[in-house]
Amino acid sequence: MKALYLLLLPLATLAQNSLLPPPEPSVQSFGRPWTVSFSLVGWQSFGPTTTIVESMKQSGWTSTDPGGCFFGCVGPTNFPRVIKKTRFDIEAGYQTSPRHGYLVSLGLPFATEITGRTPGGLYLYLQSRIYYGSFRWAWFGLKNRVVGSVGPALFLVQDFEKGGARTSSRHSQLRPGVHGAGQVRLVNKRTWLLAVKVDARIGLPASTGTYEQETFIYPPQGGAQQTTFRFSAEQLPTFHINLGMQIGFKFL
Repeated sequence: MKALYLLLLPLATLAQNSLLPPPEPSVQSFGRPWTVSFSLVGWQSFGPTTTIVESMKQSGWTSTDPGGCFFGCVGPTNFPRVIKKTRFDIEAGYQTSPRHGYLVSLGLPFATEITGRTPGGLYLYLQSRIYYGSFRWAWFGLKNRVVGSVGPALFLVQDFEKGGARTSSRHSQLRPGVHGAGQVRLVNKRTWLLAVKVDARIGLPASTGTYEQETFIYPPQGGAQQTTFRFSAEQLPTFHINLGMQIGFKFL
């Protein structure tokens, strides 16, 4: 009798397996591993701006334009003048386990327009930008709501003069560096996320190109003198910090 049971056991197991629904595929405990995110930087600090402004003052590109206006007057304009531009980046990530993963980023996190003016009325519209790419190791915590990362980066430090229809050739330099980031996900759904993100990047110092313009100065004793105003800056710091919002989508 026991031998009969042993012979029938494989058949009973096969019949039971055929009646039961197939097992569901295993799901990773940390959700979908691939993410693609877009960041819009709303706050920017440090960078080469301060050094460029000081160099402009030392080389004669500083003045006060009293100007004139009809509505909303706020007084004279002091040069050099700084206007920060909108910055952004895109990031792709892969989470290998509940605690670890990788991130790759590309973007334009630093962009400003610095305008210098000589007492004689010459203007220098200098554009300063830092592009970057980085690869970082990432750590995940608090159910993937907090993400920290650090890794090597490569910066493209660029400047050029732009005034009206005239744009000078771009002066570009590659600088190696390090990129560290922290992210707090305010919304962390199965297929998308919304986060506050802080980035800190530092690389080797850079320099600007050399820019020059010619003008005539009319001294009180009469006559005219041709003068050349030049500008260049050395040892520009590439360290900058960004704070912005990030929206991302999860795949696979």
